Amino acid sequence: MKIPEKQRRYCPKCDKHTDHKVRRESQGPRLNPSAHSKGERKSKRRKKGYGNSGKSSKQVSGEKPTRRVDLRYKCQECGKEQTIGRGFRVKRLEIER
Repeated sequence: MKIPEKQRRYCPKCDKHTDHKVRRESQGPRLNPSAHSKGERKSKRRKKGYGNSGKSSKQVSGEKPTRRVDLRYKCQECGKEQTIGRGFRVKRLEIER
């Protein structure tokens, strides 16, 4: 996917359309806040020892073929930077100069 480096977008701080510079920000490693939740502790207990691991042994694991990418837009007038949307999955992102 190709995206131009400079785009004319709306800046909420300036309250008008200005030139923005695009920067790629990839999301970091996902932190698991529920690592010690009740369900997680239950499945760890079930997996311990001999025998079948149960329901969780059939889960497919591994990395996805693409990464989620955020685009940051920096206003050239005020310098305010904003992220639009949630980010999207793309295998290759090219910012054209």
